[in-house]
Amino acid sequence: RMYVYNFRIFDRYDRDVVSLGVLTDRQESFRPDSYARELWGCSLDFRFPIVKLMDWEDEERWKELENSDNVFALVVMAQIKAKSCKSKDELKAWKFYLVKLMYQRNYSKEDILQLYLYIDWMISLPRELEKQFLDDVYLLEEEKKMPYITSAERFGVYNEKFQTIMSLRDFNMKPEDIAKATRLTPEQVKAVLAAGDKG
Repeated sequence: RMYVYNFRIFDRYDRDVVSLGVLTDRQESFRPDSYARELWGCSLDFRFPIVKLMDWEDEERWKELENSDNVFALVVMAQIKAKSCKSKDELKAWKFYLVKLMYQRNYSKEDILQLYLYIDWMISLPRELEKQFLDDVYLLEEEKKMPYITSAERFGVYNEKFQTIMSLRDFNMKPEDIAKATRLTPEQVKAVLAAGDKG
């Protein structure tokens, strides 16, 4: 697949292409970095650099991620913790920590909301823990005077959740059933549906 994507981009845009493999699995020995084939004296040898996210779990490299201003560092941290945490309570603590980092780094409102969409998708919590997490975020946003996430959560303006709720409604699902599928309360779902009907 790495080779196919590389060639298709080159073929379409007539530009040199660099392919980078980002490996998110937990298997230490799985590190594919090449693709080769040969038939009747005709051969292909395609090699590409890889990054194994679990290599960034050691203390020194993790500090690099924490100290980086690159927004992608938070994405990497979310992916690592989503794979490595042993309990839901630990996941909740790390999810809040990552959100707190976004505010400490003074990202724009748009960046915070986009990053949160990814973190929220990557680190999914049971409903009760999600409620506790949002309560913690609310206190943080009150302190920072930046009510981005809790306002968006409260009024259902996250595009992905909004679209999911409206799509499920089109299949004649009841608000109670949509709430179970989206990890929201029936009241939140009804508020989003009402907002959607108003355009």
